[in-house]
Amino acid sequence: MSGGSFNYICFKEIDELFGREDEIERMAKELLKLGFESYSQITLEVLHDMKLLQLIFNAKQPMLGDVWKAIEWWHSGDIGKEDAIKKINEIIEKGRAKKS
Repeated sequence: MSGGSFNYICFKEIDELFGREDEIERMAKELLKLGFESYSQITLEVLHDMKLLQLIFNAKQPMLGDVWKAIEWWHSGDIGKEDAIKKINEIIEKGRAKKS
């Protein structure tokens, strides 16, 4: 068999690596077994950074989801510009009310 044991993570773009954390971790272990500690460590750092990015995104996405939706709907013609602005202002006010 010629390759594919790690689902070709060597050819993946960053967005394609998400969901392949198991392969990345296995790669780090294999590098370590072969004595390539520095490359194993860098691989684990990439995995750590990916997990951190997911945590950051998960924390911020709820705040942005409805805002992005308003812009998306405006650009696709589902609502007008003024409606999008109104919707975003409502989201801002709702956030202020929660803090009070």
